[in-house]
Amino acid sequence: MLSLLLSLAFAGVPEANPGRPSFSDNASPTATGAMEVELGSVFGPSEFGMNYLLKFGLQKRFDLRFGFEHLLAPEFVPGAFSMMVKGTVQKPRDRVLGGAVAPYLDWAPGAKQPGFGSYFILTYPQGDVQVDANLLMDLSPGVDKYQLTLAPVVTVGFPLVDKLGGYGESYLIIPTGAHVSPGMALAFGLGYTFKKNVVFDAAADFGLINRDLVQPWKIQAGVTFGGYLKEPKTQNKKKSNQKKSKPNSGSLR
Repeated sequence: MLSLLLSLAFAGVPEANPGRPSFSDNASPTATGAMEVELGSVFGPSEFGMNYLLKFGLQKRFDLRFGFEHLLAPEFVPGAFSMMVKGTVQKPRDRVLGGAVAPYLDWAPGAKQPGFGSYFILTYPQGDVQVDANLLMDLSPGVDKYQLTLAPVVTVGFPLVDKLGGYGESYLIIPTGAHVSPGMALAFGLGYTFKKNVVFDAAADFGLINRDLVQPWKIQAGVTFGGYLKEPKTQNKKKSNQKKSKPNSGSLR
């Protein structure tokens, strides 16, 4: 109900661009001039709580993101701050190679100093298949030099019925700088487009390899909604104004 009320208060509604609940990252940033909110919950043997993400579309290829999470288990974490800058590059034959640099800052309760670092993401979607390469560089105090974590992801999406789609996903988590074996998990999810700018989702992840690194299982559910903070200038309006001005300009010659 909250998402519906807030969506009605916007000046306009772009198509929803959810990044949740998939482990992979989408290739396109939030629409310019729009604000989008992602609300989610997660439940698993070592993680239980809520997470929130607020996104602002600043330019065609950049957006700013503020993420917060409230975890009730295994320890209470009241919040985290993150910033993400995303970019896309158009390739020939309608292929899109997406790239993102996402510096982040988080501060857990009781910590003397905040943790910080950056994500580096490459995304290659081709039809219903998307391949991601995620690299995390942790520069937090106490970490030996820097710690890198590589996470390749393969996601396959498929339509089910009208407004309802699903996906299957496989991802690896490969830490470096420590004697830890890689972890692997499978995930399956659903997305229901309630309105153009409102999407509900649910997903389940299952750890296959090294369950100390990836959770044995977890279940997620949430909603993504958003809208323009100011009525956007459409190309149609520009074209219509140009068409109206042509006869006048011609008559003056």
